[in-house]
Amino acid sequence: MIWFLSFAIIVLSFSCSKDDEDDTPQQPETINYTQAEIDEKQPFIALLSRHDCGACGAYGHPLFDQKAKNQRINAVSFYYKEEDPNFTPVSRELAEYHQIFGTPTFLRGMDYLKNDTTKWKNSIDSTLNTAAEVNIKIDAYSIGNTLTYKGIINSKQPFSNDVRFAVYVVENNVFGRQYTYNGNKWIDEYEHNHVLRSAPHSLWGQSIDLSNSSTETEELTITIAPFNKNNLNLVGVVYLMDNGEPVRVLNSRTLELKK
Repeated sequence: MIWFLSFAIIVLSFSCSKDDEDDTPQQPETINYTQAEIDEKQPFIALLSRHDCGACGAYGHPLFDQKAKNQRINAVSFYYKEEDPNFTPVSRELAEYHQIFGTPTFLRGMDYLKNDTTKWKNSIDSTLNTAAEVNIKIDAYSIGNTLTYKGIINSKQPFSNDVRFAVYVVENNVFGRQYTYNGNKWIDEYEHNHVLRSAPHSLWGQSIDLSNSSTETEELTITIAPFNKNNLNLVGVVYLMDNGEPVRVLNSRTLELKK
């Protein structure tokens, strides 16, 4: 019996040591892009929205999602009313900046697009056919409920102006109420996409130095709970600023966190 207990203790000790070794977290791999993807011009679309907007349910999100499905379009839906389930303060900040309180409203870069579906579709197409002024790569990895990311921005020419790099954390497949003109009723399980969840560096992001045509932003760690990590995207936007205000989007990029 004594021999058996001694053998069991030795085996148990080895097993615990082995388990501890296996639990050591490994450094996750970074995200890789092809050079062609990095060089692409990718439009940034801000969609001002709210869940009690009938037009959003009638043609705003469905048509936009269809257009964006197989296109290199980077979108963020800003729900700006405080009583909206998807409200964030930065959403209201964008609406107040543009003095827009009717929805759905599309902003391509900094250009205001009215609720004319033909106009915003044509505007997206024209942007897709232009050359990218800067190239963007976003590296990110997650451990548990935290996400660490950084941006690498390369420019084809140096910029002496103030340039900002903003990152928006958005969630897809968010099901909730949405009013629709289709029968003038509420849909209880409407699928909301591109829903803004966080803007770690505020609305216009952090200043970056492109005077030498290249920059790498600091690593930033944010908490991604309680949202579904597999439905989260990071949308990175490079803004050209003038006197503290954005005047042009140089390029944008979406990173899907699901791997």
